[in-house]
Amino acid sequence: MVSIKCSCGCNTTSSETHKFIDCCVCKKIYLHSCAELSITEIRTIKSKKGVSWSCRNCNILSSDINDLKAAILSLRNDLAAREKSAGIDDKAFEELLAELGDRNNRKQNIIMFGVPESDTHDANTRRSRELETVQAVLKALPSGMNTDHIEVHRIGRFVPDRRRPIKVRLSSSREAHTVLKHARRLRENE
Repeated sequence: MVSIKCSCGCNTTSSETHKFIDCCVCKKIYLHSCAELSITEIRTIKSKKGVSWSCRNCNILSSDINDLKAAILSLRNDLAAREKSAGIDDKAFEELLAELGDRNNRKQNIIMFGVPESDTHDANTRRSRELETVQAVLKALPSGMNTDHIEVHRIGRFVPDRRRPIKVRLSSSREAHTVLKHARRLRENE
């Protein structure tokens, strides 16, 4: 007969297999007295399908694992609730970033009013004359602004004898701030 040794550390050996039970988690073998089970309880556990036993160490680990799973679930729920209460999901966050980027880009723009329109009907000629006019106005500022990289665009439809505003895109928001700072001088020099 084969002798079985208890895994609890008591060093008990026996060939009576009905007195031992296997832990369903760690697969170690325990004597009924070390497992704190009666021989009848061991027989019942072994005879029923779907019924298993786990040792004290595995029960503690299993309990700790279940506690960790519950804590993770609680954290996930808390995070979802915070995201919901903040009202920002991934799509909304992307849209917010795009809006902030657009606002930052618009800081480089100024709108000029009262600039006479060219009387020509050719759109390209009108654009080049408008660019030259805006460049001349900006160069007249005390800051001596570099106007090589500006973009000029009239707002609205062309109607003869009507002055449309001009959107001017400068190379930086600092330049836009400088122009606005000196706007009064521009009006005085019309």
